[in-house]
Amino acid sequence: MSTLEDAPLHSHCTVEGLPDSKSLLQTDAGRIVYDIDEARDAHIIAAHPTILVNLCYDETLTAINSDKFSTISTPKDSVIYIPKGTEVHEICEGQGEVVMFEIDDDVQDNNREFTKHAPASLQDYRSDAIDQVTGQLAKTLRNAMLLDCDVNNLLIESLMAEIQHRTLSLYSIEKSKTITNNGKLSNCIVNRVLGFIEANIGNPIALNELAQQACLSPYHFNRAFKNTTGQSPHQTVLHRRLVKARKLLAQTQVSICEIAIMTGFSSQSHLTSIFTKNFQTTPKQFREQASR
Repeated sequence: MSTLEDAPLHSHCTVEGLPDSKSLLQTDAGRIVYDIDEARDAHIIAAHPTILVNLCYDETLTAINSDKFSTISTPKDSVIYIPKGTEVHEICEGQGEVVMFEIDDDVQDNNREFTKHAPASLQDYRSDAIDQVTGQLAKTLRNAMLLDCDVNNLLIESLMAEIQHRTLSLYSIEKSKTITNNGKLSNCIVNRVLGFIEANIGNPIALNELAQQACLSPYHFNRAFKNTTGQSPHQTVLHRRLVKARKLLAQTQVSICEIAIMTGFSSQSHLTSIFTKNFQTTPKQFREQASR
């Protein structure tokens, strides 16, 4: 991360090259910086309200408004809001790829709803706010900057407004509404996660995808989900796959091989192995018994 010198804004988007693998896009709504960070030791004070979208995994030692460092992991598509005046000291031995949106003060002030809910303290500097749509919007802007396109200003401002809105939505989801006082997920969040599993039962499902449904880090989601359901996310996904497979075996004539693929198993033998272990009968034997 780095601060930028104040520069006059234009009535259209212009792309400028900056040192150290940076690119700057100037718009009427604010500045957009694309940056590939190698090993770094950066100490800055945010000159503007800033939204940072991480495009790849990054782990840093970071001190925010403090001289005390903590390890912050920012997964791909994590969205971080940095209020104006926030002091950030960051040390990283690896590499990061980020798109940073510096929002002009007058634009920020006009968005009273965002200003009202935006975090302003250390504990609200979240690295577990993850949104794939925001990540894709940031990539769209990055690609335009790398190609040095003549980007339409209205389009860019629309994208920035959408990113700002989505950031507000992420940050205004209070942990208390996601996780109850006893460390369990709310019913609404559990239903959202289960719905996502059902909708993607035939596809690979990653822990971070499930965690995104609750706007939590994979670590916190994994603990809260097991505390709520009594099963790990992996066990729940496996159970749902088996239930779906059993229903298809009993109610359709679809081949066992096709059912394995439809329910997210890698092969018929994989389904047979897991099915037999859980139900003490093979898929073929279960189908024969169900048809009697």
